[in-house]
Amino acid sequence: MMQKKKKMEEGICCLSTCQVKVLRISGYQGTCRELKQMRHFLGHLKCLETVNVGVEVNHREDNDVNNKYLRITDALMKLPRVSSNCRIHFF
Repeated sequence: MMQKKKKMEEGICCLSTCQVKVLRISGYQGTCRELKQMRHFLGHLKCLETVNVGVEVNHREDNDVNNKYLRITDALMKLPRVSSNCRIHFF
């Protein structure tokens, strides 16, 4: 019974009724949790037109900064979007 209730709650999302048109994310590092959150936003915000993402790559920890940046941006661009008007921009 508890598992069924949990699945029902996961299926309900208040974001689908939000009228958000612009989303700005700063300090995005491409972690699994961040990617999951972005997937949720892009999959539920029906009015979303613009997503501005500030990608943060730690130069001290990663010698291959350009490849990491490309992996992060590529993963975001591949996420499905409920809004056909949604464009993702990076800064």
